[in-house]
Amino acid sequence: TGQMALLIQDKELKAVYLDGAHYLDIGHGTHQVPADSSLVFLATDQGINLTWSSKAPVRLSEHLTESLIGSCSLIVDAPARFYHTFLETEKTPDPEFLLRLIDQLVRGALEDLLGFGSDENPAPGPGEIQSRLTRLTPADLADDLAPCGLACVNLAVYTAAPPVENEYEREVRHE
Repeated sequence: TGQMALLIQDKELKAVYLDGAHYLDIGHGTHQVPADSSLVFLATDQGINLTWSSKAPVRLSEHLTESLIGSCSLIVDAPARFYHTFLETEKTPDPEFLLRLIDQLVRGALEDLLGFGSDENPAPGPGEIQSRLTRLTPADLADDLAPCGLACVNLAVYTAAPPVENEYEREVRHE
């Protein structure tokens, strides 16, 4: 309970065992699992949680001075896609490295989704940034995450400093 398993044989995904009890007959017969296979277990009862703070914010563009903070919770929605995206080339996956890859994927998806400050799309003001962020939903990341076997179940992204404070700081500097 609370786990799924990926059966790997000769670096190929042979089977996905979803949450529940499974009996694996080990051996070399027709319907047996070869002893040289391996199982990679993935937790289904806990998500992949990403947090962006002022110490490690999301920086969306060199044209944009605003930093974003917040959090995102993901689940493995399609185990085979997840395997082919993140695990296929790794004999023993490093969880920290995997988390960094997933974090980069989500940061890139946010950058593409929000489109702040590209050469074709000038950087919006603080109020517009805040408005776009408040309209974001987990489903907005689906197009970028689904091909990798992930789904976003919780998303909260904010500017590191509220727009009012930014405007106030500009007024104080100009006086």
